[in-house]
Amino acid sequence: MKSSRYLLTDFMNILRCNDEDDLGLLGRNALNRLLKKEERSLYNRLRSIVFDAAYVRRVCRHIGTEIPVLANLRCGLWYAPDCQTTCYFKSTDGHCNNWQFNLKRLNLNVLNILAEKRSCIIVDATRKGKTFPDSFSRTIPIWTTVMNRILAHKKSIRNEALWGELRMPPWIPESEKRQVQALLPAFVDAVLNAQPIQDEILHLSSLIDLPLKCQWLSPDTSGFPDVDPGFLHIWLISASSAAKADMDSTYVQGGGDDHESWSLGLTPTMFWRHKDEILEYSDDVEAKIRDAVLADSTAAEPHRSSEITWLGSLGVGYAESVPAFTPSIGLIVDCSSRPLPQSDARILSASVAEGKADKNKLSKILPKVLNACRPILPHKQIVIVSTDSATCICVCLAILVEFFDETGVFSGEKHRSTKESIKSSLLFLQSSAGVAAAPPRWMLTDLNRYFLTQAENQPRILQKWRRDEHNASNQ
Repeated sequence: MKSSRYLLTDFMNILRCNDEDDLGLLGRNALNRLLKKEERSLYNRLRSIVFDAAYVRRVCRHIGTEIPVLANLRCGLWYAPDCQTTCYFKSTDGHCNNWQFNLKRLNLNVLNILAEKRSCIIVDATRKGKTFPDSFSRTIPIWTTVMNRILAHKKSIRNEALWGELRMPPWIPESEKRQVQALLPAFVDAVLNAQPIQDEILHLSSLIDLPLKCQWLSPDTSGFPDVDPGFLHIWLISASSAAKADMDSTYVQGGGDDHESWSLGLTPTMFWRHKDEILEYSDDVEAKIRDAVLADSTAAEPHRSSEITWLGSLGVGYAESVPAFTPSIGLIVDCSSRPLPQSDARILSASVAEGKADKNKLSKILPKVLNACRPILPHKQIVIVSTDSATCICVCLAILVEFFDETGVFSGEKHRSTKESIKSSLLFLQSSAGVAAAPPRWMLTDLNRYFLTQAENQPRILQKWRRDEHNASNQ
């Protein structure tokens, strides 16, 4: 966010303009910046999120309270605070002329939900003046078609018209549809050739008896589309209104997008917990946000869940806060950015800072973490703790790469890792272990760098950790 010092500079530049030409050239631009800043103020942004979230709740109730709601990471979390779970369909995978089907974002958890509930709702938003984000217009329709074809292949169904048709929304031009259509066979082959997920795909094909179909809804659309009983429906709710943004200068379309650039450390969970205090007055919202972030970071974790999410039968799991020890748990690795003091020797502190400032932060803690895990597995379980799910998944992935083969069988022996073996391990986590989303690219890059160069670097890094611990104990 632009600081108040720069806003004051803009205003003073306007005052210094002595003639109409200068005011026209400098003053008008500076004034426009001030107005845009006001329109995009934190208060307006958060009020817009509340407004849009109310629309999402109304639509979800209309579709059916029994239908599971998924927030599409990361923007969707701001608009669906009561969602049952999340998914990760990235808009860039659907950008025109750059269509992709990324195996790191398989979203097999969505298929599991459809197999059980027969329908689901996915919530997202866009700030780019469009009604629907590209994740809804392109990425999910492409994913749906690929999954339909794979399911049909596993079920030996030959009905191409029903199970193989590419169903994109009507505003996508036919020329683009034809280009995407040509890419689909390669996307299907890539999934069918990914061996770690074939058992899970085969299992899902036995549970899903109808093809998948998308339905699009937004504040700018009228009515509800007809529901065809011959499909399993994925309701795509775009929370924000492009039309309202054109009429209301204080409304911020897709206010939850790109939250790192404006949130001051506020997360969707924090916001909805402290919403009333934060939005009580418009002139001190930044101070209220800092108070909320501080309160959550210094509290004894009363709002964080200690429920453990276990990754299949690996004996590895993760939680938001330190859980109580059970006889089967041998080690808890606390990767919180601000770990609480612990007296139990079975709790290893391996703090991972928030944000992207240090893109090597994972490789710095992995020698220490993996060295501590070595005597624990497979006899007892290990729990990774952090409020950042991406950190948890990456550390769990590192444990899988270090101690298990690509099918999740414990080996206990170090083996040479490659990019393909790490990718296979991630696919295993996404399928057999039920992990919904891939960690960010920069985290995976750091993890790849660590394993691909560990023969050279690991002893040096581990030695540094031991030296730092020794120095800390002597202070």
